[in-house]
Amino acid sequence: MPRGSWRSPSGDREGVRRATYDYMAAADAFFSDESPDFENVLAQLADDVIMEFAPFPPLPGFMCRGHAEVRAMFGAWIPPSRNPAVVGSPFVRHNITTCHIELTGKDTAAAKTYFMVMTDLGPDHAGNYDDKLVKKGDRWVFAHRRIALLWRRPDGRFPPKPRA
Repeated sequence: MPRGSWRSPSGDREGVRRATYDYMAAADAFFSDESPDFENVLAQLADDVIMEFAPFPPLPGFMCRGHAEVRAMFGAWIPPSRNPAVVGSPFVRHNITTCHIELTGKDTAAAKTYFMVMTDLGPDHAGNYDDKLVKKGDRWVFAHRRIALLWRRPDGRFPPKPRA
């Protein structure tokens, strides 16, 4: 192996980690009402992204394809400061933990990342992301993100609920 050839895979793995972080930071800013701009979330997604949420009773599953469907689905979960009809949290932070990354091609990767979400109530929900990413220019973006909850507190803030 030529000297230094390990750097590209290492750099790509870090790029995938960075994509995961950038998505979480944009989502947390949006859901915590620090940034009303959902475009920051969409910038982390391929134009033809598939966003999938596995069912976790009583929460139904869903699948969105493309930016317009993702915007419509996630746009319904706006913070309570912008929608007083829902009960949500002024504080949302996704904590990402173990991440396994596999470079599947020159411009493709797969990753499985565990997460736990903290809100004003404390631990709110946890699960994992199963992701397929593609390179877009010099950045990695999500082509397919499958969100699977493994735990959710019964009185949690996700998803925001209508006020009684």
